[in-house]
Amino acid sequence: MNRVNCVGLLLAVLFPPSVRADEGVSISEAKKDDSGVLVHEVRSPYQAKLTLVRVLLPGKVEKGKTYPVVYVLPVEAGTESKYGDGLKEVQKLDLHNKLSAVFVAPTFSHLPWYADHPTKPEIRQESYLLKVVVPFIDKTYPVKAEASGRLLLGFSKSGWGAWSLLLRNSVVFGRAAAWDAPLMMDRSGKYGSGDIFGTADNFESYRVSKLLEAKADKLQKQKRLILLGYGNFRAEHEQAHALMDKLKIAHEYRDGPDRKHDWHSGWVKEAAEMLLPPPAADWPSWRGPTRDGLSPEPSGWQKGTWVGEKPDWQVEVGIGSSSPLVAAGKLYTLGYADGSDAVECRDAKTGKLLWRSMYKCKQYGRHHVGDEGLYAGPSSTPEFDRGTKLLYTLSADGHLNCWDTTAEGKAAWGKNMYEEYKVAKRPKLTNQPQRDYGYTTSPLVYKDWLLIEVGSTKSGSLIAFDKASGKQVWASELKDEPGHCGGLALMTVENIPCAVVLTQRNLAVIRLDAGQEGKTLGTFPWVTDFANSIASPAVHGDCVLLTAAYNQNAMVKLKVSKDGIKEVWRQKLPSKVCTPVVHQGHVYVCWQRMRCLDWETGKAVWEGGAFGDPGSCIVTADDKVIVYGLSGRLALVETAAHAGGKYVELAAREKLFRTQAWPHVALADGRVYCRDRDGHLACFSVPTK
Repeated sequence: MNRVNCVGLLLAVLFPPSVRADEGVSISEAKKDDSGVLVHEVRSPYQAKLTLVRVLLPGKVEKGKTYPVVYVLPVEAGTESKYGDGLKEVQKLDLHNKLSAVFVAPTFSHLPWYADHPTKPEIRQESYLLKVVVPFIDKTYPVKAEASGRLLLGFSKSGWGAWSLLLRNSVVFGRAAAWDAPLMMDRSGKYGSGDIFGTADNFESYRVSKLLEAKADKLQKQKRLILLGYGNFRAEHEQAHALMDKLKIAHEYRDGPDRKHDWHSGWVKEAAEMLLPPPAADWPSWRGPTRDGLSPEPSGWQKGTWVGEKPDWQVEVGIGSSSPLVAAGKLYTLGYADGSDAVECRDAKTGKLLWRSMYKCKQYGRHHVGDEGLYAGPSSTPEFDRGTKLLYTLSADGHLNCWDTTAEGKAAWGKNMYEEYKVAKRPKLTNQPQRDYGYTTSPLVYKDWLLIEVGSTKSGSLIAFDKASGKQVWASELKDEPGHCGGLALMTVENIPCAVVLTQRNLAVIRLDAGQEGKTLGTFPWVTDFANSIASPAVHGDCVLLTAAYNQNAMVKLKVSKDGIKEVWRQKLPSKVCTPVVHQGHVYVCWQRMRCLDWETGKAVWEGGAFGDPGSCIVTADDKVIVYGLSGRLALVETAAHAGGKYVELAAREKLFRTQAWPHVALADGRVYCRDRDGHLACFSVPTK
């Protein structure tokens, strides 16, 4: 018995499988590959030679918690990758973390059609999955060992396989998603299938259309089958959709968009999110749960209806441009009134005040210069740490405070950046008048650190504090003055974790890896008139979007590597305030008008609407954009996937408030939260299915 099977009894107690593995199976211990994926080598009587099982776990696995598991089914034999690598695409998109799921990619010795050959024991692909892979994953990893927790994802022949596996084994698997698959194939032999099915009779037992007819009565309540997009097989999808409608089979169907027939053409995220409808999400950080303006929740758009004409409730939270946060059913805000900043915690559903913590603070930063009639109070958005339940706030005048939300907002620690680091007034770097708005950049929790853009020319631009005690851990070697944007961003550059900082002088990428903390990986010069680079850097993969109006008057795409930062494109389509959101090959940004740009070229795809200088946007899980601007104009807009090359506004609510909507809009647990700079906050419920 191999090493894994030796501990099988213990693991079976922890994670009891619902299907048993046959004897004669040898599975190695996991080894990490270069990307951090766990790889097991498998020998079994069901496959002709050595196969692999690759496992991608969430970055933080909570003790005692079980996770849904998505089987990413390959379309090629062995480790061939002519059509890409599904698990690499999942990892690139960070779906294992964003969707909090385990992703598993098995390999097969022959071209996978997910069938058992009638006479060749070494070609038993269905049995291999059911009797070896699934039981092993159930026993070894913290997954939900039940049908509802086992999901199937594939395209082309593996899309066929995902559906046939579910239809034949509905007590083992819960849902199956197929993209661009030959689902209506009516005979064996096509696309290399003949050697796997063996005979016409055997093929008929796996034929998807026949299985749909046979199982129709059991598939009419829950939407267990997902059909989306196309590249080569649109006609087959249309036929499968029509057949299921005829049979009254409940299913999810999306026709398009047309994409290249491989793993990396942009469909995997959409399919995975349809498989794993996320639970009610928090909005715990600047720009949301993943700090990128993308929400795992749907917009709530339903057949012409969206949010109500009037909000569910409204409250006053104090002056300021700080954005609202939502975590674990609580709404957190930071605002100024009568010589103090107030941190408030409310019931996120009702708006009822639960507690308030206050501290004496100036209305403006101590070096404030210019535009006092356009803003006041705190601009920095708080940061909530899900692990410790601590809340971090940063005032315009440099007060960095830590609050214990489990103890009704009791102060845990605090310090002042101006006083501790002797931060001076921002210098005048262009021939235009200077502006100094005090501290604006949101704190960011990274592992055990709290990252703050302190902007000290003596100590460092970026400083890491111990998030529990507030003690300084390290400071960056870069010593630029602070910028004026809303938040830092995280990115990984060639496996190096980094923080992206927009100072008054540069876009800087700072290393966070052990032994290199605070070292500068690269800088890109970026000086704006009035020090007015307000929009934050937007990270997508190994690239960063940078934008500002005034003398820059552009949006720039930068590619970051260990060798430095290179400009990819520059377009005269700037944003003054709104940070761009990148989604499925497009960039969405709101300044004056809502715009959609092509990610690869930066060229405009469409624009429309009217939102003024204030602006923020969220791309939702159902491919809609929530847009917020002017003095409280809240709109819902189609993304490029469904807009047909033009601006399509589905719904709008006008003039919610009287002053500028500088605070960014938030979406959490089926509610949209809007605030203006005078501290009026409104909550709208979005329709639910």
